Amino acid sequence: MKKDNFNIFYDRRNSDSIKWSAYSGDILPNWIADADYAVPEVVVSSLRERLKHPVFGYCNQHPQKLQELIVQRMKRLYQWEIKADWLCFIPGVVGGLNSSRAIMGDIGSNAVTALPVYPHVKNATPVLERPMKFSSMQNVNGRFTPDFDELEAAIDDKTKMLMLCNPHNPVGTVYTKTELSTFAQIAEKHNLLICSDDIHADFVLYEDKPYRPIASLSPDIAERTITLMAASKTFNIAGLVCSYAIIPNEMLRRQFTTQVKGLVGEVNIFGFLASEAAYEHGQEWLAAQIVHLRDNAEYCHRRINAMPMLSMNKMEATFLAWVNAEKLNEKVKAVGFNNAYEYFLTYGVAVSDGQPFGDPNYFRLNLATGYKTLKEVLDTVETAVAALPHQL
Repeated sequence: MKKDNFNIFYDRRNSDSIKWSAYSGDILPNWIADADYAVPEVVVSSLRERLKHPVFGYCNQHPQKLQELIVQRMKRLYQWEIKADWLCFIPGVVGGLNSSRAIMGDIGSNAVTALPVYPHVKNATPVLERPMKFSSMQNVNGRFTPDFDELEAAIDDKTKMLMLCNPHNPVGTVYTKTELSTFAQIAEKHNLLICSDDIHADFVLYEDKPYRPIASLSPDIAERTITLMAASKTFNIAGLVCSYAIIPNEMLRRQFTTQVKGLVGEVNIFGFLASEAAYEHGQEWLAAQIVHLRDNAEYCHRRINAMPMLSMNKMEATFLAWVNAEKLNEKVKAVGFNNAYEYFLTYGVAVSDGQPFGDPNYFRLNLATGYKTLKEVLDTVETAVAALPHQL
């Protein structure tokens, strides 16, 4: 698999792409977390083969081969031994997050997480009547870490769940074993369930920053943990809607499956097939993608930190850059814009606004694209930033 394959441009305008259809044709989109490059050929071949059969009825929701591949993958990559019957397949991690909140406790109970964080971790669907509470991440020595004292102070007698995102979207941190152990100790002390959104587990950029599932720390922690994962981000197949929860606790697993049945829906034939093909044959493609993303991350880091009024940490994982624009926001407000996101739109690029993640002083960039596109995004941002002093 050649690294250059990730630089081939596929025009997604006027297609079914949310990313490329949300804005007018003159706006370069760099927001929602999917990739602009082609999926592994093994995935395409698997789908083509299945399309030769003209019947697409309801499918088995317990695909044995995929279960076996996931069990093997967890052991091989993360030294985590799981069982096939711990797996609960769901269309997407977002449904898994809300299903987890739904079973954490009675109406009025709450879950706690640290901000900023992926909006669907941050926002519980209102129909659940189970709100969220928040603490803060802190940027220490160029790395975002949890403020554990503030996190524990946010817990009250109605708090029933600790919600994590590891590796972290959007700040790019991979939690260390010590940090995970501290989360685990807090959960045990306050008798909390843990729901961990680990969908970016495969996107570790450096070998010295390994990903560990919090459930792998001990059997006791595993018994209180719901781990959410998918091949969807890893292999750019999010549109085929196939994710899974790993739930060792039998009672918790039964509650989860009862909750999702009839509400979240089922995985379709093609989601299962694509995930199976990717996990069985896509490791070489994934390894090449990581090289590409690491190059993009380091390039973005150099470019952003060379621009006035912007800065970012070195990314440990994911393909999402979290950019500090606090100083820039002060400037753009003086010329009639609410934030950098709005200002950049006038120059023709759409980034992700930091407000939905819980910090309006930041914006997020998507690096899962070709070098030429990323350079165009960064060139546009640089031009917009450089123009500000002349406007004030």
